[in-house]
Amino acid sequence: MSALLLALYINLAYLSTILFSCGSFDCRPYSNSVTLSYVVEPGPKLTYNRSDNRATDQKKTAAELETYLNSLGRKAARKALDRVPYSVRDRFTLLVELDSSASDLKQVGETIAVCPNTSVTVAAEKGTFFIKDDQYYKRTVDTPCIINRTNTNPPRTISVVGKDTGEIYTINLVFTATATIPTGQIVCRRHWNVILRDLKNVITTDAKSTVDNSELGRA
Repeated sequence: MSALLLALYINLAYLSTILFSCGSFDCRPYSNSVTLSYVVEPGPKLTYNRSDNRATDQKKTAAELETYLNSLGRKAARKALDRVPYSVRDRFTLLVELDSSASDLKQVGETIAVCPNTSVTVAAEKGTFFIKDDQYYKRTVDTPCIINRTNTNPPRTISVVGKDTGEIYTINLVFTATATIPTGQIVCRRHWNVILRDLKNVITTDAKSTVDNSELGRA
Protein backbone atom coordinates (compact mmCIF):
# COMPACT_ATOMS: atom_id res chain seq x y z
CA MET A 1 0.00 0.00 0.00
CA SER A 2 2.83 2.37 0.89
CA ALA A 3 4.48 1.68 -2.48
CA LEU A 4 1.25 2.60 -4.27
CA LEU A 5 0.96 5.87 -2.33
CA LEU A 6 4.60 6.66 -3.08
CA ALA A 7 4.04 6.07 -6.78
CA LEU A 8 0.96 8.31 -6.75
CA TYR A 9 2.90 11.06 -4.95
CA ILE A 10 5.72 10.90 -7.49
CA ASN A 11 3.23 11.07 -10.37
CA LEU A 12 1.48 14.13 -8.93
CA ALA A 13 4.78 15.84 -8.18
CA TYR A 14 5.92 15.22 -11.75
CA LEU A 15 2.68 16.59 -13.21
CA SER A 16 2.88 19.59 -10.89
CA THR A 17 6.40 20.40 -12.01
CA ILE A 18 5.78 20.27 -15.75
CA LEU A 19 2.26 21.67 -16.04
CA PHE A 20 3.45 25.17 -16.90
CA SER A 21 6.91 26.56 -17.45
CA CYS A 22 6.36 29.05 -14.60
CA GLY A 23 6.79 26.30 -12.03
CA SER A 24 5.06 23.69 -9.93
CA PHE A 25 1.91 23.75 -7.80
CA ASP A 26 4.06 24.67 -4.78
CA CYS A 27 2.04 27.87 -4.46
CA ARG A 28 -1.27 28.93 -2.96
CA PRO A 29 -4.22 27.38 -4.87
CA TYR A 30 -6.32 29.98 -6.64
CA SER A 31 -9.04 28.41 -8.81
CA ASN A 32 -9.61 26.07 -11.73
CA SER A 33 -12.16 28.44 -13.27
CA VAL A 34 -11.28 32.10 -13.81
CA THR A 35 -12.20 35.19 -15.81
CA LEU A 36 -9.71 36.95 -18.04
CA SER A 37 -10.86 40.55 -18.55
CA TYR A 38 -9.43 43.13 -20.93
CA VAL A 39 -10.01 46.76 -21.83
CA VAL A 40 -9.18 46.97 -25.54
CA GLU A 41 -8.79 49.67 -28.15
CA PRO A 42 -10.30 47.63 -31.00
CA GLY A 43 -9.09 47.60 -34.53
CA PRO A 44 -11.53 46.59 -37.28
CA LYS A 45 -11.02 42.87 -36.51
CA LEU A 46 -12.68 43.27 -33.10
CA THR A 47 -15.87 44.97 -34.35
CA TYR A 48 -18.59 44.09 -36.81
CA ASN A 49 -20.61 46.02 -39.37
CA ARG A 50 -23.61 44.71 -41.27
CA SER A 51 -23.36 47.35 -44.00
CA ASP A 52 -21.59 46.78 -47.31
CA ASN A 53 -19.04 49.53 -46.66
CA ARG A 54 -17.42 47.74 -43.71
CA ALA A 55 -13.72 48.17 -43.15
CA THR A 56 -11.22 45.57 -44.29
CA ASP A 57 -11.05 42.69 -41.77
CA GLN A 58 -14.22 43.89 -40.03
CA LYS A 59 -16.68 41.09 -39.27
CA LYS A 60 -20.16 41.01 -40.83
CA THR A 61 -22.19 39.94 -37.77
CA ALA A 62 -21.94 39.65 -33.99
CA ALA A 63 -21.94 35.86 -34.33
CA GLU A 64 -18.98 35.99 -36.71
CA LEU A 65 -17.13 38.26 -34.29
CA GLU A 66 -17.86 35.91 -31.39
CA THR A 67 -16.50 32.97 -33.39
CA TYR A 68 -13.33 34.90 -34.11
CA LEU A 69 -12.84 35.86 -30.46
CA ASN A 70 -13.28 32.24 -29.39
CA SER A 71 -10.55 31.30 -31.85
CA LEU A 72 -8.23 33.75 -30.07
CA GLY A 73 -9.05 32.05 -26.77
CA ARG A 74 -8.24 28.64 -28.23
CA LYS A 75 -4.95 29.95 -29.59
CA ALA A 76 -3.94 31.26 -26.16
CA ALA A 77 -4.82 27.87 -24.63
CA ARG A 78 -2.67 26.10 -27.24
CA LYS A 79 0.26 28.40 -26.42
CA ALA A 80 0.01 27.33 -22.78
CA LEU A 81 -0.28 23.64 -23.67
CA ASP A 82 2.74 23.90 -25.95
CA ARG A 83 4.84 24.40 -22.81
CA VAL A 84 3.81 20.96 -21.57
CA PRO A 85 5.55 17.75 -22.69
CA TYR A 86 3.39 15.97 -25.24
CA SER A 87 3.40 12.73 -23.23
CA VAL A 88 1.37 14.27 -20.39
CA ARG A 89 -0.95 16.68 -22.19
CA ASP A 90 -3.85 14.24 -21.94
CA ARG A 91 -3.74 14.45 -18.13
CA PHE A 92 -5.59 17.76 -18.05
CA THR A 93 -7.61 20.05 -20.29
CA LEU A 94 -7.62 23.82 -20.66
CA LEU A 95 -10.53 25.71 -22.19
CA VAL A 96 -10.64 29.48 -22.88
CA GLU A 97 -13.95 30.85 -24.18
CA LEU A 98 -15.49 34.28 -24.69
CA ASP A 99 -18.16 35.37 -22.21
CA SER A 100 -20.32 37.17 -24.76
CA SER A 101 -22.80 38.41 -22.14
CA ALA A 102 -20.04 40.30 -20.33
CA SER A 103 -18.23 41.51 -23.46
CA ASP A 104 -18.82 44.42 -25.82
CA LEU A 105 -19.57 43.01 -29.26
CA LYS A 106 -20.18 46.29 -31.04
CA GLN A 107 -21.36 47.25 -34.49
CA VAL A 108 -19.10 50.10 -35.53
CA GLY A 109 -19.28 51.89 -38.85
CA GLU A 110 -16.90 54.56 -40.03
CA THR A 111 -18.58 57.83 -40.95
CA ILE A 112 -16.59 59.62 -43.62
CA ALA A 113 -16.64 63.38 -43.11
CA VAL A 114 -17.85 65.12 -46.28
CA CYS A 115 -18.87 68.64 -47.25
CA PRO A 116 -20.86 68.28 -50.47
CA ASN A 117 -21.61 71.99 -50.85
CA THR A 118 -21.18 75.34 -49.12
CA SER A 119 -24.60 75.19 -47.47
CA VAL A 120 -23.59 72.20 -45.30
CA THR A 121 -21.99 73.20 -41.99
CA VAL A 122 -21.38 69.77 -40.39
CA ALA A 123 -19.22 67.21 -42.15
CA ALA A 124 -19.75 64.45 -39.54
CA GLU A 125 -21.76 64.47 -36.33
CA LYS A 126 -20.55 64.06 -32.77
CA GLY A 127 -20.74 60.42 -31.61
CA THR A 128 -19.85 58.92 -34.99
CA PHE A 129 -16.65 57.00 -35.65
CA PHE A 130 -13.58 57.56 -37.76
CA ILE A 131 -10.47 55.44 -38.30
CA LYS A 132 -6.94 56.73 -37.87
CA ASP A 133 -3.89 54.44 -38.04
CA ASP A 134 -6.17 51.35 -37.96
CA GLN A 135 -7.70 52.60 -34.72
CA TYR A 136 -11.32 53.61 -34.06
CA TYR A 137 -12.01 57.04 -32.63
CA LYS A 138 -15.37 58.38 -31.49
CA ARG A 139 -16.00 62.01 -32.38
CA THR A 140 -16.38 64.20 -29.30
CA VAL A 141 -17.58 67.21 -31.33
CA ASP A 142 -19.09 67.74 -34.77
CA THR A 143 -16.52 67.82 -37.54
CA PRO A 144 -17.15 71.16 -39.25
CA CYS A 145 -17.27 72.23 -42.85
CA ILE A 146 -15.00 75.23 -43.37
CA ILE A 147 -15.74 77.78 -46.08
CA ASN A 148 -12.69 78.91 -48.06
CA ARG A 149 -12.08 81.07 -51.10
CA THR A 150 -9.68 79.80 -53.72
CA ASN A 151 -6.82 81.78 -55.25
CA THR A 152 -8.09 81.09 -58.74
CA ASN A 153 -9.20 83.71 -61.19
CA PRO A 154 -12.02 84.24 -60.68
CA PRO A 155 -11.92 83.08 -57.04
CA ARG A 156 -14.40 80.39 -55.98
CA THR A 157 -16.04 79.61 -52.67
CA ILE A 158 -15.51 76.01 -51.56
CA SER A 159 -16.32 73.97 -48.49
CA VAL A 160 -13.61 71.76 -46.98
CA VAL A 161 -13.69 69.24 -44.14
CA GLY A 162 -12.30 70.46 -40.83
CA LYS A 163 -10.25 68.44 -38.39
CA ASP A 164 -11.77 65.33 -36.83
CA THR A 165 -11.61 65.48 -33.03
CA GLY A 166 -12.28 62.37 -31.01
CA GLU A 167 -11.26 59.97 -28.28
CA ILE A 168 -9.97 56.45 -28.67
CA TYR A 169 -12.82 53.98 -28.57
CA THR A 170 -12.50 51.11 -26.06
CA ILE A 171 -14.43 47.92 -25.43
CA ASN A 172 -14.48 45.28 -22.67
CA LEU A 173 -13.71 41.66 -23.51
CA VAL A 174 -14.19 38.92 -20.92
CA PHE A 175 -13.14 35.29 -21.32
CA THR A 176 -13.69 32.35 -18.99
CA ALA A 177 -10.83 29.88 -18.61
CA THR A 178 -11.30 26.45 -17.08
CA ALA A 179 -8.66 23.86 -16.19
CA THR A 180 -9.85 20.28 -15.65
CA ILE A 181 -7.29 18.21 -13.73
CA PRO A 182 -8.48 14.69 -12.80
CA THR A 183 -5.73 14.34 -10.17
CA GLY A 184 -7.27 17.21 -8.22
CA GLN A 185 -4.71 20.01 -8.21
CA ILE A 186 -5.87 23.64 -8.09
CA VAL A 187 -4.18 26.07 -10.47
CA CYS A 188 -2.21 28.90 -8.87
CA ARG A 189 -2.67 32.57 -9.62
CA ARG A 190 0.75 32.83 -11.23
CA HIS A 191 -0.13 30.04 -13.67
CA TRP A 192 -3.27 31.89 -14.75
CA ASN A 193 -1.29 35.12 -15.14
CA VAL A 194 0.78 33.38 -17.81
CA ILE A 195 -2.40 32.61 -19.77
CA LEU A 196 -3.68 36.15 -19.13
CA ARG A 197 -0.51 37.46 -20.80
CA ASP A 198 -0.69 34.88 -23.60
CA LEU A 199 -4.21 35.96 -24.55
CA LYS A 200 -3.24 39.63 -24.31
CA ASN A 201 -0.41 38.98 -26.77
CA VAL A 202 -2.76 37.10 -29.12
CA ILE A 203 -5.24 40.01 -29.09
CA THR A 204 -2.41 42.45 -29.77
CA THR A 205 -0.76 40.55 -32.61
CA ASP A 206 -3.60 38.66 -34.30
CA ALA A 207 -6.39 41.21 -33.86
CA LYS A 208 -4.05 44.21 -34.27
CA SER A 209 -5.62 45.89 -31.26
CA THR A 210 -4.17 47.59 -28.18
CA VAL A 211 -4.90 46.17 -24.74
CA ASP A 212 -5.03 48.97 -22.17
CA ASN A 213 -5.70 46.82 -19.11
CA SER A 214 -5.99 43.15 -18.17
CA GLU A 215 -7.34 41.57 -15.00
CA LEU A 216 -7.65 38.08 -13.54
CA GLY A 217 -10.61 37.05 -11.39
CA ARG A 218 -12.37 33.97 -10.09
CA ALA A 219 -15.28 32.82 -12.23
